[in-house]
Amino acid sequence: MLHIRGDEDITVGQNKALEIVGRTASVLSALGIVTIIAVFCLLPHFRNPMHRIIFINAFYNAFDVVCTMISVSGPAAGSSSALCQLQAFLNQMFPLADVLWTLAMAINVFLIVFRRYDGESLKRLEWKYMVVITALTFIPAFAFLFIHSEEKGPLYGSVTLWCSIAPKWVLLRIVFYYVPIWSMILIAMVIYCLVGIEILRRRVVFHSFNSNSVPLEDNLVSAARTSDCNYQSRDIEQNINSEHGQPFALHSGEEWQSLPSKPRMTSASHTVATTTHQSSAPHNSSLSFRQYVLMPVFFFLALLSVWVAPSTNRVGVFVRPDFSSFPLLLCVGATGSLRGFWNGVIFITIGMKSRRRRGDLERLARFNTPKSKFIRQEPRSSTNSDSSKCSSSIDDMSSSITIDRQRPSTVALRPSTRSRNKPQIGLRRFLSTSTNPRFELEDTLLELQKQFPNFVSIFRLQLALQGLRQDAGNEIVRVAVLGVANGPNPGTTARRILRAMLADPLQEEQPWERELENRDETKPLIVRVGPPQKHAVSLEIEKATGLDEMHISSPELDGFNLEFLVMEVAVPHGAPGETSIQRLEDAVLVPTIDIPSANGVSSMSTPVHQALLVADGLLGAVNIAALPVSGTNESITAAVQIPGVNKEQLQATFDVVDVSLAEKGINLFRQGPQNAIDYERLWFSSNVPTLLKWLKDGAKPIQDNETKPAVRRLIASMLQDTSSQIQLAEARKLSKALTLKSDDPAVAALNKRLADWAEKAHAELQDELDLAFEGRRWRKLGWWKLFWRVDDVAMLTNEMLSQRFMPTAEQELVYLTGRIAQMGGASPEYTQPKSSLDALESRKLGSGERAPPLAATSSYSLPKWPGHIAFTRRYLQNETVPALQSLAQRLVMQSLGTSGLATSLAALLYISSCVSTVYEAGAVAALGIVYSLGRLQKKWDAARAFWQGEVREEGRKAVRGAEESVATVLESNDSNGAEETGELQETKELVARAEDALARMK
Repeated sequence: MLHIRGDEDITVGQNKALEIVGRTASVLSALGIVTIIAVFCLLPHFRNPMHRIIFINAFYNAFDVVCTMISVSGPAAGSSSALCQLQAFLNQMFPLADVLWTLAMAINVFLIVFRRYDGESLKRLEWKYMVVITALTFIPAFAFLFIHSEEKGPLYGSVTLWCSIAPKWVLLRIVFYYVPIWSMILIAMVIYCLVGIEILRRRVVFHSFNSNSVPLEDNLVSAARTSDCNYQSRDIEQNINSEHGQPFALHSGEEWQSLPSKPRMTSASHTVATTTHQSSAPHNSSLSFRQYVLMPVFFFLALLSVWVAPSTNRVGVFVRPDFSSFPLLLCVGATGSLRGFWNGVIFITIGMKSRRRRGDLERLARFNTPKSKFIRQEPRSSTNSDSSKCSSSIDDMSSSITIDRQRPSTVALRPSTRSRNKPQIGLRRFLSTSTNPRFELEDTLLELQKQFPNFVSIFRLQLALQGLRQDAGNEIVRVAVLGVANGPNPGTTARRILRAMLADPLQEEQPWERELENRDETKPLIVRVGPPQKHAVSLEIEKATGLDEMHISSPELDGFNLEFLVMEVAVPHGAPGETSIQRLEDAVLVPTIDIPSANGVSSMSTPVHQALLVADGLLGAVNIAALPVSGTNESITAAVQIPGVNKEQLQATFDVVDVSLAEKGINLFRQGPQNAIDYERLWFSSNVPTLLKWLKDGAKPIQDNETKPAVRRLIASMLQDTSSQIQLAEARKLSKALTLKSDDPAVAALNKRLADWAEKAHAELQDELDLAFEGRRWRKLGWWKLFWRVDDVAMLTNEMLSQRFMPTAEQELVYLTGRIAQMGGASPEYTQPKSSLDALESRKLGSGERAPPLAATSSYSLPKWPGHIAFTRRYLQNETVPALQSLAQRLVMQSLGTSGLATSLAALLYISSCVSTVYEAGAVAALGIVYSLGRLQKKWDAARAFWQGEVREEGRKAVRGAEESVATVLESNDSNGAEETGELQETKELVARAEDALARMK
């Protein structure tokens, strides 16, 4: 406890008041301690693990009450008296013990929530808590009794209210008293924050699990899809008459009623019926939540309030040694002596509320279930089933739940088989926010393959689907190690590099190394890396494809699920810049293997996730340098074997390796560990670790249960190639239409008018926005004018958009579309812009079915001409302007708040005489004001520049969109053109949906 040094400022009357307040509070604490002990001994309900810790702490609080009951009699007896020394010993030991027991309660809550500890496990920890807490507090408190010096006197001495560590020993007082106390309070605070976050997360799951039948059915469907027929049975138990009459029973380390973990599903061959009242689940959750979480939290808050006044007192004495405040001393004496009282109040209040709720549940259970039968299992419909049938029926399984609301609800879970193709709108309606992006991406790619196979690479698409069907983070990654055929010794160098990456220097040379070295380099080889399988033969012949396979165990790469394809490849060659990325990826990421067949030799495409191009010598370096390897997003990398040369000397974009150094280092290390330093030097000099890192980066997920980067890159690259194919198809279609209609003078004239309109619209956009952003309205929104113009941001920007955002171009577009309608005799349908709401209204769920459309929220309909300009103007006014207005208000409030805080701090410093002159206080205020204004200027100028650029960019997009819409109408008057346009548009939507699912997929 923190106390004022000396008593020269305390009068006799004030000293008497301190004595009365301290001893009165001590009497209340004694009553609280007696109440805790009596209630714990007499009522079995108050005997859960948290009550037991409070019961043990009550005995420590009793010694603390003895200390505070002595009160000022200790200092009055003198610092060297036995009474003062006893009081100081008690004051040093037992307040610290109280804080430690509060920390123990926080640790118990952490163990319950995060480690699923049960009651018995917590009881086994109690004696450990007692030993540790008693040792940590008794040893220093007892040792301090024997510390004495001639200069400072005894360590224990008078501090006005009672005896404690004397003021002359201030360093020991801080180190052994306040630092431990506030450290433990901080640790407890962190623990309760973590527990609170976890409770909120689990209570959401709990309420969704108990609110109605649909989420439970969703959980069963999800579990049936992912558990691979390995169902675990779980008894659902509400043990009302548990041991000692506790309102909840912690049966195992994995069950805590108020914090349910992921629900474990029952076996598919069981029907489990749980009979409870429909409101009992929330009550039980609330009950155990109070006893296991609220009670320790309230104890923590009470402890925190106890130490606020002493800490404030200590800060005052530290700042001003002559500081003395009688009201603050009263607070210190009262709060320091009321620890036992607050513990008793919280103990009884929380326990009685829980007891009343417990009694209500017991009466309700006796009334509704006279036989107290809570678990019922129906006979199994089938005991054993074939595993193949189980795996095929998992996707067709769902659950039906019936709830009788008139009586105590009986929830029956019965497995039933439904066709997967049947719509389950009632079920999927609740999954709109929890769709599995992985399933959604798989369904979208399948639809893309089925509907538009000409726009995708079928081989790469099938490889991507194979990866999506595997567990996230455990996908097989295929890597091609390709020797460049137009270089010297390509196959030999490729095999040597692969051997160096897979070899284990801690073992002798393995048979597979010799087999790999002696293989015919013209024959492709598949190398599968994984843990050894009972030392089986490492070389196998794959009968289905006629390819050789090697199964290799590499400690460095066993856990990455890698497969290597080693072969020669003929890469596109030419001058730098002539080979496109698409052409390189087609040749390298989908290499072709020649395999023997009945008709001679047939070709087979083998797609891979990543490819390593290997070349040898200067000629190989020249060939590799002409390829756009750096533009493949790390899917392709290249390595050239050039001994004695490094990458920096060549200034190359590829990796330069010397595999002979790696082989030499491995051989040296195999001769003995004394060569470890030479091995490390040669290994890193060879630059082979760079290639090994590239392999691991692609095959190792960033987090657990997350898709591997190589699989993600493959899908992204494939979707990008599909988008490129769509753009090429659109360009070909446009070129064809222009060629066919070039002879029509009317169409040619309209095309010329469209080109003129687009040119004038871009010019108007630039000129009008230049005038707007240099005009009077925009200058009114300077950062220093925001304090009185902050409410005018929306009005001024809306006026700028209404008057300056291409009004003439919009009118001219209406005239142009009128001419087009006059030529065709009817008003054509133009492609209109789509908002994000339109995308949400037609979203597709992971099951492949459409979600029900959302209610329309737009209050306007697009015109019969391209509405891109009007749509963009409304978007800027309705979306960006409110955001800009909100930012302006927030920045002004932050600036005023920071300035006000700095000014208040300066005033407090001046009033408290911590600064001698008003200039020093003004410097503090000026520092805060300058900082707040500088921050306001920086952020507001950046926001203005960003909004200005966004308006220009959105205007450019609007002109471009309107131009494309009109051009599409001029190009496509026949039904075939319209059908092709619709096909391209549908393909675009599928690609966009796949990209969105890929971005959301873990």
